[in-house]
Amino acid sequence: TTFGPCPRRPPFFPIRADELPGDVSFETLSEGVHEIAGATVTARCVPHTDTTFGYRVERGGVSVAYVSDHQQPDDASWVDPAVLELCADVDLLIHDAQYTTDDPSHDDEMLDALLAAARCEGERLGLGDIVAAHEGLVITL
Repeated sequence: TTFGPCPRRPPFFPIRADELPGDVSFETLSEGVHEIAGATVTARCVPHTDTTFGYRVERGGVSVAYVSDHQQPDDASWVDPAVLELCADVDLLIHDAQYTTDDPSHDDEMLDALLAAARCEGERLGLGDIVAAHEGLVITL
């Protein structure tokens, strides 16, 4: 399914789909396991204010989980089972992590502090490298 210009509202605001470079099309994907371009793609509903999917992509012995816009419940010790399934033993987890209960917008200094805290917690849990996305970041798996 290819969609035309998107109105200036979420989820594409402030950029409309027709403003993106290249030939862009959007496909509807249902929850479940799909074979796409030689990869196994698992799509699961994850908690949010509306229907939101998280994804796990596996190809060539490498796995990546993409769980953006994930709504953490008030109990930070509980994680939705679908999220745990997508993230289990992946080589790379891409996850929204800039928001706090106080405020969703932060300056660079606050993001650096959040990254430092995440790295400390990751080290405590034995999770490996934790990085914050930034312009020019390249991760090779």
